[in-house]
Amino acid sequence: MDLPTRPVLLRRAGAAGAVLIAAAALGPVRAAVAGEAQTTLRGTVVGSLPSDPLLHGIHPGGAPWAGTGRATLDRSGALEVRVRGLLLTAGAAAGTIGSVTTVSASVLCGADSTAPVATTAAVPLSARGDARLTAHVDLPARCLAPTVVVHPLANTTAYIAAVAVGG
Repeated sequence: MDLPTRPVLLRRAGAAGAVLIAAAALGPVRAAVAGEAQTTLRGTVVGSLPSDPLLHGIHPGGAPWAGTGRATLDRSGALEVRVRGLLLTAGAAAGTIGSVTTVSASVLCGADSTAPVATTAAVPLSARGDARLTAHVDLPARCLAPTVVVHPLANTTAYIAAVAVGG
């Protein structure tokens, strides 16, 4: 059986299908080059929908969010998450951040993990839905299928954005 030589592209199967996390979301992985840390994860961050899946025991937020951004995590533990225009899309608060004035991010490893290996401090979410989270996190020696989720108001039981394929 011949393996494909080109990357397989996943099509968006509706908004709920956009949040496909874990192994497929790794994005380009580069080898370390003379002093450069190896990239473990690089992907697009997208807003969540209430119908999105449970990720590592973390529930999607109770309202639909739209927005985009980028997340990178290198093998040394350098994490950067940028979100842009992360806003509610339904209800009386549509087009705003509602009561979510801060966000934090968690890194999860392995498909069966339910506990984050690291969670950043909360940072302000601007009225336009923009935030930048940077941290150095302690990764385990093996972090298979890393996932990054964005939490509202430092609530680590919910996510309002996550790294996605096809986002």
